[in-house]
This record gives sequence, structure tokens and C-alpha cells, in this order.
Amino acid sequence: MTTRVAASSKLFDYVDGVILLPDEFQPDKPIKVDLNKMWLPATPFSKVEPIAQNPRLSAFVLDAVTLICRRRKKSKSKATDVAGQIRTIVKFIEFLYVEGIYAPSECDKETIRILLTKLVAGGWSEALRLQERTLGLAKQLGVRAIQSMTSQPKIRDGICITDRVKRHLGTNCSGPETAAVRRAIRKVLRLDQPSTRDIGGHQLKSSTLFAIFDVVNLASDLPEGRGLTFVPFPDPFVLSNKLGLPNGRTRNMRPEHVGTLLKECFAWIYTLAEPLVALLNTIADELSRSPPKDSGARADLVAKVLAQSADAARFQELSGMRIRNIRCRVAQNPTECTLSEAIDCLMSACFVTVAFFNARRKDEIQHPVIGLKDDSLRPFDVTLDLYVCSFYLEKFTKDYRDFFVNDATVAAVRVLHSASDVERRLNQGHGPSTGRSLFRVPTVRAKHPLTSRTFQFSRSRSARRLLRRAFGASAERLAYASHMGRRAYGLIMINRYSSPSLLALSQQYDHHGRLDVTNIYLSDPMRGNTLDQLEGFGRLRLPPAEVIADLEATVADAARERLAAIVNSIVRGTDSLYGGFTVFVNRLHARIASRMTYDDVDLRAATDLLTEALLRKGHKVVPFRHGDCCASDARSATAKCSRGSGRPRRENASPKTCSKCPFHARSPIHAQAMTLGIANLRRRLSELPVGGKLWKQMTAEITELEQAVADAQARPGSS
Repeated sequence: MTTRVAASSKLFDYVDGVILLPDEFQPDKPIKVDLNKMWLPATPFSKVEPIAQNPRLSAFVLDAVTLICRRRKKSKSKATDVAGQIRTIVKFIEFLYVEGIYAPSECDKETIRILLTKLVAGGWSEALRLQERTLGLAKQLGVRAIQSMTSQPKIRDGICITDRVKRHLGTNCSGPETAAVRRAIRKVLRLDQPSTRDIGGHQLKSSTLFAIFDVVNLASDLPEGRGLTFVPFPDPFVLSNKLGLPNGRTRNMRPEHVGTLLKECFAWIYTLAEPLVALLNTIADELSRSPPKDSGARADLVAKVLAQSADAARFQELSGMRIRNIRCRVAQNPTECTLSEAIDCLMSACFVTVAFFNARRKDEIQHPVIGLKDDSLRPFDVTLDLYVCSFYLEKFTKDYRDFFVNDATVAAVRVLHSASDVERRLNQGHGPSTGRSLFRVPTVRAKHPLTSRTFQFSRSRSARRLLRRAFGASAERLAYASHMGRRAYGLIMINRYSSPSLLALSQQYDHHGRLDVTNIYLSDPMRGNTLDQLEGFGRLRLPPAEVIADLEATVADAARERLAAIVNSIVRGTDSLYGGFTVFVNRLHARIASRMTYDDVDLRAATDLLTEALLRKGHKVVPFRHGDCCASDARSATAKCSRGSGRPRRENASPKTCSKCPFHARSPIHAQAMTLGIANLRRRLSELPVGGKLWKQMTAEITELEQAVADAQARPGSS
């Protein structure tokens, strides 16, 4: 019998003890939370039982879920988030049972005080007395029974906290929360060898505490007589920040990391994709031409193609890796890889490239429903080679918007198209003709040598080989995560002319446009109402103002870091920086030098002080090929580009104008950037009619760049 809860608003279903939370983007795949598998601990009056069998407490849970669903806004992760909150509610009920309280309405402030004290001391494992309860269970059942329930020879240390163990304990904890259970079992079984998996039950982070407080507070908003009669945590945010550990910040990638990783990604997209996709098509052709009857024959057929294919040989020649088998295993040998690993590397390279150049989040790229589709990329102006791509914005509009994209993004999406076309052939064209996810890719399995799956980017799994090829042994320590695309976007925007690794990448691929990031949306007073003008075409759904502001904030963070690096280099005399800004900074430094001693600690303090002073005055880094502009929009009236306007007018910037500016910083790396720029301009110049206005303008720009390069090479110490 099906019981529908809040059917009028379609919040969720409750069927035979199972809560079904609808996924807005995948309505045929609801998130299931089974109250039949969530336990109430034993009491002096009852044995362990599922919450679903307790009408009063299951009603309490359903009331809380209804309240949560009504309060949460529409989002991609709503169903998953609600499921997590249900688990917190269930653990709160378990805590009450452990404390001898069998109805939430009977909970008093002293009980909440106990909960708070224990959560702060050791998380849920401490609050639920898991170690004490496990030792009691072992005493009740005996050592042999405990060993039988937890023994798992395939597990590294031989102990597994199975569902059977949780059922006997009557606990709803999982993962690291069960560390106390593991410690107790090791004690019972007299296992002296410690395990890293026993670590857990320590102080919670403030964000985790806040999430718990927020859910427990819901109990005070339930109908009278069914929830708490008071608000347990009146100010959960302040309390969690006071009592919890600070939330750790993810270590950031540096510009050189971005360049190194993009170099490897470009190798896959521009060089290795062609033979690899051709190899996949050959395998698909052979399998469709004469389908083998059993898995062994299919595996033999694929192995034969791998051994004889010219595309496989070309892939090996270009990549330095031989595709040695079709099984999905991680190959440690850098000269060999599996076919699955090669596919994962290609997909990961496309993912990273799209993320880095477009500042998009993980699911905005690869989610099977809202991520990139085969119709996401389309030409805006073929003659100008200008493309737009439709991305779902999960933070702001929760809808699709169009972004102009650079040619590296176009190349990555086209590679995804070619790989997904193989997947479509394998499925014999089944599924929608348009709107298919670009991350449905061919995969390799022993019983089904070439089939399909949905790719998921993961640093430790699918992207492991790519990162190892890019960074070698240091890949395991690299601070990279899938959400760092926005960080990389800002780093590329600010450092593309000053980072050796980014510049080397541009030089290697000999195409200036591949390192351009889409900055047409960012504020620029010279553009006026650019967005309004573009909207006037009637062909674009451009991102809203809050998205633009968010991108600007990302770039501003990178610009602040670049300014700090410039100031640090000037004060320490490293990187051979020159230009008017070095004089400007040295004068400021001289004002505070008498108050500083010159040990390393105080030198860092001096550079921090100088950077903060410059930031307060509005100075910021705006990158140009010929150097970094460090002027303040509000105060730098003496900027050479101002032309008497009282403020910088960067549209007037040029190598000649900026060379005499007090706010200009230049390094030998910029000389390399200018040399590349000259080569790029000469190629474009050769395509223009001689004597035209654009030809004359470009010729003058080349002349200025050549003079700036000559001046840089003439400087003492240059090589």
C-alpha cells in the first residue's frame, strides 16, 4: 500500500517505510531513504527495531521531512541534501533513546546540553556512546559472534563494520563515525596493530556542527505535542563557529600548476584524441560487423584490434604508452595503460579544459542531466570563428545561459562529441537525437568489451593517470580538486603574460587564442552597455549581473595575489622586474624601512604592509602583453595613459606609452610574450590588404613591440 505525503505539493512519497525524494532533474530516479534499515537502539522494554515500525517516531521523521522540503529552494542537490538531513534526524532520535528519552516531546534543555557537550567532544560517536555500546554487545554475544560479524579477509585490516553489526547495535552511524566501533572491536579481538581507519570521533568542524544544529532546531517547529517545546540552539551559526574547528580551506593551485596541467590536457585534445577515437571506432566496427557470441570471443576480438591497429600504434608513438589490455585496472607502468585509462585521460582533459577556461563548476559540465549536451555548443559567427556554449548556472539563475568560449573549449567539446558518437553507435542510435550528455562515453569491461557509461571526473580515479603524467610523483600531493576551475580561470586571466608555464604552453601550441579566457562579460567602462547590445541580437541568453560580479570577484582575487607577488619581487629584488612601478614601490618601502629589521620574518611583514597599503588605495593588476598595469582607478592621475583625464585610461595603453609610466611593471617573461605577440600579429598582417587602416594600425603595434623587446634585451643582465 502506498502512502503519499503532502501529495498536493508533490514533496515526497512514503511507501512501505521508504521515503522517496523526487530528483527534479531525474524524476525517474528518486533518492530513497529506507526507514526499515534505520534502527532504534534496544531499551529495557524493547529490542532493536526499525524506525518504520514505530508509528510515533516515523511520523516525527515525516513531519520533519515535510518541513525541510517546503523550506529548501529548488536545486540540483535538493533530494540528496534532504536525505542527509533525514540521517541527522535519525541520529538525533538514536541519541534520545540512548539517553532514555523515547519521545522527542519529552526532550528537555539538560538533554540538549549533554548532546552539545558530547558532539563538541567527539562527534556522533561520542554522543551515541558507540564504544561503550559495542563493548556491551561483545559481552552479550561473545567474541566469536563479533568476529563472525566483522571478519572480512578482503579488507586491508580484516575488519568490516557491516550492516549486521549496525543492526545489532541499533546505530545509524556510518563511515568515519564508526571509528569508535572499530576501536572497540579491535580491543575485543585483541588486535594490537593500529589502523588508519580507526581514526575518527574527534572534534567536528564548525560547518558540520551548524548543519546538525540547524536540523535539530527543526524539531521545535513541528506541530504541538510532536516535536520539541523549545528551540535547542537559538543562534546555531555563532555557536558552531565558537565551538567547532575552523573549516579548512582547500589549498590553491598556482599559475605554474595551471600551465603544466593544461599542457597535458592540450596534448590529449589536440594530438592524442584523433588516434584514440579512431581506435574506438575501429573496435566498434569490428564488433558490429561480426558480433561474437560470448564474452571471451569479444575480448579476443578487441585484443586483436589493439595488436594490429595502426591507430593503436600511432597512439603509442605519440603518447609513449602502449595500450596493453582492455581490462579496467590502474596501470602503474608509465609506458603502458589500459584502454579504459586512455578514455578516462581524454575525458578528464576535456573536463579540465572546459572548467579552467570558463570558470564552471563540476556538475555544470558533466552532470548527466544539466551538464554539457551535444547541442550545447553552436557557432555565433562562422566568419569570425566565434562560438557560444550554453551552461547551466546552478548557483544563481538555475537555468541555462550562453557564454562565448575560446577555441580550446571548442576543441574540447568537439572531442567529447566524437567520443560520445562512438557511444551512440554502440547503443545503435537509441535515446534522444539531441540533448544527449557529452559525457556518455565508451567503456571497457571483461564481459562486455565495449559498451557505455557516464563519465565522472575524480582526482583519485578517472583523472589519476592524467595528473600523474602532468606532475609525476608530486601528483598525489597536488592541491587540485574539480571545483578549482573558477580559481584557474582567474589565474589564467591575470598571469597569462607573466607565468613561464602558461607562456610556454602558448608558445608550444603557437596559437594565441588558446590561452584567451572569455572576459567579454567583465566590467569595462569603455564597453558601455555591451551586454545590452549583445542581447539585442535576440540570439543569446546571457548570464545575469550576479554571475558577472562573481566572475569579477574570482579575477580580483587572482589580481590581488599577483600584486602581492609583484611587491614581494620588488622588495626582495627577484625576478628582474623593472619599470616605473618598481621605483614607486621602493619609495613606499623606504618610508617604513627604518622601522623594520631585515630578517626574513620582518621582510615578509614589510611586503604584506606594502601590499595592503596599495590595495587600500585601489591599486590592482591588469595584465598586458607588454607588462602589468598596477595603477589605481581612483588615484593614479599621473598614469601615462590618462592623457589629462585624472585617471588611468587603459584603452590608450601601448608598449611605448607604458614604458614611461610610474605604475607599469615588466619582467623578462613579458619580453617572451611580446615576441610571441609579434609572430601572431605578423601572421594576421599577412592576411590583410596592404595599406588599409587595420594594416597600418597593426604595423604600428608590431613596431612598438619590437622596440620594447629590443629595449628589454639591451638591459644589463638580460640574456
